[in-house]
Amino acid sequence: MQLKYDQLNSFTRIFHADPTHNSMQDLAQYIGAHRQELMQQIHENGIVLFRGFQVEQPEQFNQLIEQYFQFQPWNAFNPNMPGWVASWLRKYSERILGAGDYRRYIDRNTVQLGPVENSVQGPHVEGGVRSERSRYIALFCQEPSTYLAETGFNNLEHIWENLPKHLQEKYLGAWNHFSYVSARKISVFDRLLLKKSPFSLEMRQDKKAKLTLQRCPLVIHHPDTKKRVIQPWAFANNTNPFAHRAAKDCFLNRGEIEIDSTADGMQLTWEIYNHQGQQIEWTDEEKQQFFNAMYQDALLLQWQKGDVAIVDNIKIAHWRMNGEQGNRKLIQIQANMFNADEHYAA
Repeated sequence: MQLKYDQLNSFTRIFHADPTHNSMQDLAQYIGAHRQELMQQIHENGIVLFRGFQVEQPEQFNQLIEQYFQFQPWNAFNPNMPGWVASWLRKYSERILGAGDYRRYIDRNTVQLGPVENSVQGPHVEGGVRSERSRYIALFCQEPSTYLAETGFNNLEHIWENLPKHLQEKYLGAWNHFSYVSARKISVFDRLLLKKSPFSLEMRQDKKAKLTLQRCPLVIHHPDTKKRVIQPWAFANNTNPFAHRAAKDCFLNRGEIEIDSTADGMQLTWEIYNHQGQQIEWTDEEKQQFFNAMYQDALLLQWQKGDVAIVDNIKIAHWRMNGEQGNRKLIQIQANMFNADEHYAA
């Protein structure tokens, strides 16, 4: 079986189902027969989307990703815990940090993404707050929104290539430093949980904690194309106003766009340092240029029921747009552990 395809844009290829061969099993057989070619398309484009197939349940989606694409589910937040434990732990950690886009784990590896708001998320690669992150993300639209609520995507290779030379020189070789201040006083039970987390903990006089993550590279080499890619994770309080302004300037005729509540509710600071551990000045003007570049010429993907997409999580940044939640159900699997430190670009 061959599928017709077209380019939605420069980094998104859509494969369309034949109306007479559009079952989940038809798609599974196609993926199984063309896996290597499809993987090459993912790396060259960034996103591969299958549309028009009768994929209806998360279990079918899971089978496509694990059995036919042969991906290994990997999630930095959930080291193979039962879904209900991961959901509880995520909600608990969000209370410590002050906010979150509460997502429900359907099972160990499959998660239903958080609800739509009247805001536009900051651009990010999934798990980009740490060096260890997922190489790919797979997305399945079980139910689309009734109005807007697209997912925004952009090509981080192109963004890097189009940055002004003086900003490339500033960012190349830089390291991201992310640190939180807890939203509440830290209890004994909190400390026990945080001991098993990637945070280093420093208690403050007010009994809140400063929670710091190990540094991770701002710019890396893509493992397949070898091109440089910048790696954002824009949920920080100190960068949120610049992401908000860029979203309002870039995405027009969408009603009032509010500031992202997750980044606004967390005392998370995003700073950049050089290799010697000295902080690099990151001016307000440079932050604004950064987010303007992230949103410019983005793809806003309007999901259709049954859509299955594979996204190169190193090459492509994504974010949730504003709109109406309705019965929207967007399901995600993160797959194949990737260590950004091994691809550090200097």
